[in-house]
Amino acid sequence: MAEAQDHPITKPLIDLYGKHVFSVVVKRLWIKERFGSGYTAQSLDWEIPAPNAETEYTSEKPTEDTPEKSEWEVLVSADVPEKASPCVLEEEGPMEEGPVEEATMKEAPAEYEGSPEGELPTAKAYPVEEPDEDPPAKASPTEVHSEDLWESVAGIQDTAVNRTPIDSNVLRKFLDDAVKLTEILEMKNHGNIVRAIQLDIGKTIEGLSRGEQEAEDQQEKKLKLIAEERRRLAEREADARKDQEKIKRECQKSAELEVNALLEEAKKSLKTTT
Repeated sequence: MAEAQDHPITKPLIDLYGKHVFSVVVKRLWIKERFGSGYTAQSLDWEIPAPNAETEYTSEKPTEDTPEKSEWEVLVSADVPEKASPCVLEEEGPMEEGPVEEATMKEAPAEYEGSPEGELPTAKAYPVEEPDEDPPAKASPTEVHSEDLWESVAGIQDTAVNRTPIDSNVLRKFLDDAVKLTEILEMKNHGNIVRAIQLDIGKTIEGLSRGEQEAEDQQEKKLKLIAEERRRLAEREADARKDQEKIKRECQKSAELEVNALLEEAKKSLKTTT
């Protein structure tokens, strides 16, 4: 018992239920030969039990009027077996479930019918057969109940790992589609107003385009007229230059003829004087 007070598994139970309750439960388990051969009465700080040890032990169970009854029922209750001491679970071995447990519980009353211990809840809650030398490995109730939880966690992890990542392009397209959908919904709510505004804007844009086209056409016409005038002026300028050259040649020719005539007259007058 001195070692049990410092053991990391039993110390919380002693602190929770009290040394007296813990001692009573351990004593009963030792009387039922649930411990190994290495444990003796001296090692458990007890004297060798008398022949009526079980009767004396059962008399130590708290009565209904004592405040320790709730602790006793929590410790050894048949309805809540998972709150029993870890030492009890380790010594008794894995519990069978289903039909095997029901058959064992049916046989338990006949086995303990003549014993005062039949009054204790643990005699009905923990009827366990003697384990074989190499009992088959079975999953504990905690592992069985948590199997579905582990499968769910694994499924969630697979979903998180194998999910399709959303890159920026996909997210941007999603947002654009959402904006378009919002515009469509707004158009449904205010369809007449939106259509009227769109028609007015379309007419304005169409008139602007028509005016710009007309201005471009007029400018092109003016440019054509200017080019035509320039061509005509160029032709007139060429004609004027031709006339000017012709007049120069005629003047030069007439002047040459007059000079030649004067020279001839001068020659004749010299001949006559000589």
